[in-house]
Amino acid sequence: MAPPKADKHSRQQRVSNPDDEPQTPPNPDSDPSHETTPDPLADNDDDTGGGFEPQITFKGTRLINLQLDSPAVTKQLLKIDLKDRYDKLTAVYKELEQKFYELERLNSELQDKPRNQEGKIIRERDEAMARYQRAREERNNARADLEKAVSRAAAATEEKDAAITKLHEMAIKICDLQTRAPIVEAVKKTTRLPDAPMCYEPH
Repeated sequence: MAPPKADKHSRQQRVSNPDDEPQTPPNPDSDPSHETTPDPLADNDDDTGGGFEPQITFKGTRLINLQLDSPAVTKQLLKIDLKDRYDKLTAVYKELEQKFYELERLNSELQDKPRNQEGKIIRERDEAMARYQRAREERNNARADLEKAVSRAAAATEEKDAAITKLHEMAIKICDLQTRAPIVEAVKKTTRLPDAPMCYEPH
Protein backbone atom coordinates (compact mmCIF):
# COMPACT_ATOMS: atom_id res chain seq x y z
CA MET A 1 0.00 0.00 0.00
CA ALA A 2 1.48 3.36 -1.07
CA PRO A 3 1.91 6.04 1.63
CA PRO A 4 -0.39 9.04 1.35
CA LYS A 5 0.87 11.97 -0.65
CA ALA A 6 2.00 14.93 1.39
CA ASP A 7 0.08 18.10 1.01
CA LYS A 8 1.84 20.84 -0.94
CA HIS A 9 1.25 23.46 1.75
CA SER A 10 2.30 21.21 4.62
CA ARG A 11 5.46 20.28 2.72
CA GLN A 12 6.33 23.95 2.29
CA GLN A 13 5.81 24.57 5.99
CA ARG A 14 8.23 21.77 6.95
CA VAL A 15 10.98 23.20 4.72
CA SER A 16 12.92 25.81 6.66
CA ASN A 17 15.63 28.14 5.54
CA PRO A 18 18.71 27.92 7.81
CA ASP A 19 19.67 31.47 6.92
CA ASP A 20 16.42 32.87 8.29
CA GLU A 21 16.62 34.08 11.85
CA PRO A 22 13.66 35.02 14.06
CA GLN A 23 13.12 38.72 13.86
CA THR A 24 11.88 40.68 16.85
CA PRO A 25 9.27 43.29 15.94
CA PRO A 26 10.37 46.84 16.76
CA ASN A 27 9.29 48.18 20.13
CA PRO A 28 7.47 51.48 19.63
CA ASP A 29 8.32 52.48 23.20
CA SER A 30 12.03 52.47 22.44
CA ASP A 31 11.66 54.57 19.30
CA PRO A 32 11.59 58.30 20.16
CA SER A 33 9.76 59.01 16.90
CA HIS A 34 6.69 57.20 18.29
CA GLU A 35 6.52 59.31 21.43
CA THR A 36 3.56 61.66 21.50
CA THR A 37 4.31 64.26 24.15
CA PRO A 38 1.47 66.77 24.52
CA ASP A 39 2.45 70.26 23.54
CA PRO A 40 1.98 72.54 26.58
CA LEU A 41 1.75 75.53 24.24
CA ALA A 42 -0.97 74.01 22.06
CA ASP A 43 -4.15 76.04 21.90
CA ASN A 44 -6.96 73.60 22.62
CA ASP A 45 -9.64 76.26 22.97
CA ASP A 46 -12.23 76.50 20.25
CA ASP A 47 -11.79 80.14 19.30
CA THR A 48 -14.42 81.16 16.76
CA GLY A 49 -13.62 84.77 16.11
CA GLY A 50 -12.40 86.90 18.97
CA GLY A 51 -14.32 85.23 21.78
CA PHE A 52 -17.82 86.02 20.51
CA GLU A 53 -20.30 83.51 21.85
CA PRO A 54 -23.76 84.68 20.79
CA GLN A 55 -25.65 82.50 23.18
CA ILE A 56 -28.58 83.77 25.21
CA THR A 57 -29.13 81.46 28.14
CA PHE A 58 -30.97 83.73 30.53
CA LYS A 59 -34.75 83.77 30.64
CA GLY A 60 -36.15 86.55 32.81
CA THR A 61 -39.52 84.94 33.40
CA ARG A 62 -37.94 81.63 34.27
CA LEU A 63 -35.94 83.21 37.09
CA ILE A 64 -39.09 84.70 38.59
CA ASN A 65 -41.08 81.49 38.29
CA LEU A 66 -38.36 79.40 39.89
CA GLN A 67 -37.57 81.65 42.82
CA LEU A 68 -40.81 83.42 43.59
CA ASP A 69 -44.41 82.58 42.94
CA SER A 70 -46.04 85.29 45.00
CA PRO A 71 -48.40 87.50 42.97
CA ALA A 72 -47.44 90.50 45.07
CA VAL A 73 -43.73 90.02 44.30
CA THR A 74 -44.40 89.51 40.59
CA LYS A 75 -46.44 92.71 40.50
CA GLN A 76 -43.66 94.60 42.23
CA LEU A 77 -41.11 93.35 39.69
CA LEU A 78 -43.32 94.41 36.79
CA LYS A 79 -43.49 97.90 38.28
CA ILE A 80 -39.71 98.08 38.27
CA ASP A 81 -39.91 97.26 34.55
CA LEU A 82 -36.51 95.61 34.45
CA LYS A 83 -37.75 92.63 32.49
CA ASP A 84 -39.00 94.87 29.69
CA ARG A 85 -35.62 96.58 29.57
CA TYR A 86 -33.88 93.20 29.41
CA ASP A 87 -36.09 92.01 26.53
CA LYS A 88 -35.42 95.18 24.53
CA LEU A 89 -31.67 94.88 25.02
CA THR A 90 -31.83 91.24 23.98
CA ALA A 91 -33.59 92.23 20.74
CA VAL A 92 -30.89 94.84 20.03
CA TYR A 93 -28.26 92.23 20.84
CA LYS A 94 -29.70 89.79 18.27
CA GLU A 95 -30.00 92.49 15.62
CA LEU A 96 -26.39 93.57 16.04
CA GLU A 97 -25.29 89.97 16.03
CA GLN A 98 -27.03 89.38 12.70
CA LYS A 99 -25.46 92.48 11.17
CA PHE A 100 -22.05 91.49 12.49
CA TYR A 101 -22.20 88.12 10.76
CA GLU A 102 -23.48 89.74 7.58
CA LEU A 103 -20.46 92.04 7.57
CA GLU A 104 -18.24 89.05 8.19
CA ARG A 105 -19.71 87.41 5.11
CA LEU A 106 -19.10 90.54 3.03
CA ASN A 107 -15.56 90.73 4.33
CA SER A 108 -14.87 87.24 2.98
CA GLU A 109 -15.92 88.40 -0.51
CA LEU A 110 -13.44 91.28 -0.73
CA GLN A 111 -10.93 89.53 -2.98
CA ASP A 112 -12.70 90.71 -6.15
CA LYS A 113 -13.42 94.26 -4.93
CA PRO A 114 -11.41 97.52 -4.87
CA ARG A 115 -9.14 98.33 -1.97
CA ASN A 116 -11.16 101.32 -0.74
CA GLN A 117 -14.33 99.22 -0.61
CA GLU A 118 -12.45 96.67 1.44
CA GLY A 119 -11.42 99.30 3.98
CA LYS A 120 -14.98 100.59 4.24
CA ILE A 121 -16.42 97.16 4.98
CA ILE A 122 -13.68 96.44 7.50
CA ARG A 123 -14.48 99.69 9.33
CA GLU A 124 -18.18 98.84 9.35
CA ARG A 125 -17.37 95.40 10.69
CA ASP A 126 -15.26 96.86 13.50
CA GLU A 127 -18.01 99.33 14.40
CA ALA A 128 -20.58 96.54 14.42
CA MET A 129 -18.30 94.52 16.64
CA ALA A 130 -18.02 97.39 19.12
CA ARG A 131 -21.81 97.87 19.17
CA TYR A 132 -22.22 94.13 19.59
CA GLN A 133 -19.97 94.13 22.65
CA ARG A 134 -21.73 97.13 24.19
CA ALA A 135 -25.13 95.52 23.68
CA ARG A 136 -23.92 92.35 25.35
CA GLU A 137 -22.59 94.30 28.33
CA GLU A 138 -25.86 96.20 28.69
CA ARG A 139 -27.81 92.96 28.52
CA ASN A 140 -25.64 91.41 31.22
CA ASN A 141 -26.09 94.51 33.40
CA ALA A 142 -29.86 94.32 32.95
CA ARG A 143 -29.80 90.68 33.97
CA ALA A 144 -27.80 91.52 37.11
CA ASP A 145 -30.26 94.31 37.99
CA LEU A 146 -33.19 91.94 37.55
CA GLU A 147 -31.59 89.33 39.79
CA LYS A 148 -30.96 91.98 42.46
CA ALA A 149 -34.58 93.11 42.21
CA VAL A 150 -35.78 89.54 42.67
CA SER A 151 -33.59 89.19 45.75
CA ARG A 152 -34.86 92.47 47.21
CA ALA A 153 -38.45 91.49 46.49
CA ALA A 154 -37.97 88.18 48.27
CA ALA A 155 -36.56 89.98 51.32
CA ALA A 156 -39.47 92.43 51.24
CA THR A 157 -41.93 89.54 51.15
CA GLU A 158 -40.30 87.99 54.22
CA GLU A 159 -40.46 91.31 56.06
CA LYS A 160 -44.12 91.72 55.11
CA ASP A 161 -44.97 88.24 56.42
CA ALA A 162 -43.11 88.95 59.65
CA ALA A 163 -44.97 92.25 60.07
CA ILE A 164 -48.35 90.54 59.53
CA THR A 165 -47.47 87.89 62.11
CA LYS A 166 -46.49 90.57 64.60
CA LEU A 167 -49.72 92.44 63.89
CA HIS A 168 -51.72 89.32 64.65
CA GLU A 169 -49.88 88.86 67.92
CA MET A 170 -50.69 92.43 68.90
CA ALA A 171 -54.34 91.84 67.99
CA ILE A 172 -54.45 88.84 70.30
CA LYS A 173 -53.12 90.96 73.16
CA ILE A 174 -55.70 93.63 72.45
CA CYS A 175 -58.41 90.96 72.52
CA ASP A 176 -57.55 90.32 76.15
CA LEU A 177 -58.51 93.92 76.93
CA GLN A 178 -62.19 93.24 76.12
CA THR A 179 -62.04 95.18 72.84
CA ARG A 180 -61.20 92.29 70.62
CA ALA A 181 -64.21 91.97 68.31
CA PRO A 182 -63.96 95.26 66.31
CA ILE A 183 -60.17 95.15 66.15
CA VAL A 184 -60.08 91.57 64.92
CA GLU A 185 -62.49 92.40 62.13
CA ALA A 186 -60.37 95.40 61.16
CA VAL A 187 -57.23 93.27 61.08
CA LYS A 188 -58.94 90.67 58.91
CA LYS A 189 -60.05 93.30 56.40
CA THR A 190 -56.61 94.89 56.32
CA THR A 191 -54.54 91.74 55.84
CA ARG A 192 -57.14 89.76 53.88
CA LEU A 193 -56.09 86.54 55.50
CA PRO A 194 -58.35 83.56 56.25
CA ASP A 195 -59.94 83.35 59.63
CA ALA A 196 -57.50 82.32 62.32
CA PRO A 197 -58.17 81.38 65.94
CA MET A 198 -56.69 84.62 67.22
CA CYS A 199 -59.47 85.62 69.58
CA TYR A 200 -62.52 84.12 71.16
CA GLU A 201 -65.93 85.65 70.92
CA PRO A 202 -66.61 88.21 73.66
CA HIS A 203 -68.40 86.98 76.78
